[in-house]
Amino acid sequence: MSAPVSMLPGAANDARAPRPTVYQTTHGAQLAAQRAARNESPVQLCQRVIDLGQLNAWAAVDGDARFIVELDTIGGDWTVRAISAAEVTRLQQAHLRGRVVDYLEEAERCTVEALKRPRESAVRGELLRRAAEMRGLSREVELKLILGAVIDCDVASCERDSRVEGL
Repeated sequence: MSAPVSMLPGAANDARAPRPTVYQTTHGAQLAAQRAARNESPVQLCQRVIDLGQLNAWAAVDGDARFIVELDTIGGDWTVRAISAAEVTRLQQAHLRGRVVDYLEEAERCTVEALKRPRESAVRGELLRRAAEMRGLSREVELKLILGAVIDCDVASCERDSRVEGL
């Protein structure tokens, strides 16, 4: 006969949800995320997820696992949690949209400053070149955003039918 629940060890008697492991430093949490990603990889390698800005996320090479390092708002400690591919895509798109806005604001600021200068001023020309450069960078990031959304989305049914043999 088994012992009553009140006599079982603490883990068996605890009905609360498990709490995540917390780390006191960002470096410790980053190492834990890298270790978790490497453990999920068939080749035992991990890589940093790009285009997330200041967010720190790691993905398993040749695997589907991704882990993000976050600040625990309660105690100021750091936690590591697994995130889905859809969440990574959403975070990347949000970061890229923010960069586009920053580039366009910089282009607008440079244009306004340039129009305050005399027409033959060298500074005016430099500011207008800077504005054109910022608009070009925003176009590149927008293209990256659009291509990323197209590549990550599901293949349309007509394209899927042409690729499947026997249809």
